[in-house]
Amino acid sequence: MTRRTALVLVPIIAFLTPSAAAAEEPFERGHQLGFSVGTPIGLNAEYAYEFGRRAISLSGAFYGRDGYGVQAGLSLERSGNARKAFSVYIVGGHIFFRNSDTSEPNTTYWTYAGLEANLRYRRLFLAPALSFGGGRSEGDRIGNPVLLVRLGMIWPL
Repeated sequence: MTRRTALVLVPIIAFLTPSAAAAEEPFERGHQLGFSVGTPIGLNAEYAYEFGRRAISLSGAFYGRDGYGVQAGLSLERSGNARKAFSVYIVGGHIFFRNSDTSEPNTTYWTYAGLEANLRYRRLFLAPALSFGGGRSEGDRIGNPVLLVRLGMIWPL
C-alpha cells in the first residue's frame, strides 16, 4: 500500500468504524435549530423535534413577495446514533420564486411530496429528496420527478 492510498483509506475507515463512545450515544431528544442551503428556497431556517427513533422537521424561509418556501417532514426510519445517523423522511412542501428584475416577471412554483434521505454526521447534514408534484416555471410545466437537496447544520436547544 502506498503512502497516498493510506492517507485516503485511513480517514474513510475511521469515519465508517463506530467508536465505543458513539455506540453508547442514543439519539438526542428535543428541539433543534439550524440553517441550510438548497431547497426549499436558498438559505433556510431549520427546525427539528426528535423523540426517540422518530423526528419531525420543518425548513424554509420567506423573502417577501418574490420568494418563499417551506418543507415539512416526518421520519419513517432512523438508524445510527447521535454522532452518525441515516434517516428516511416523507416530506411535503411548496416553493415560490418570482424574478421581478425583468419587465415581465417570471414565476416558478412547485408543490410536492416525496422521500428524503437525511445523512448526518454530528451537526452537519446532507438531505437529498426525490419529489413528485405539480408546478410551473416561466409558464412551462415542471416534469416529474425533481431532485431537491439541502446541506446544513443543526444544533440542540
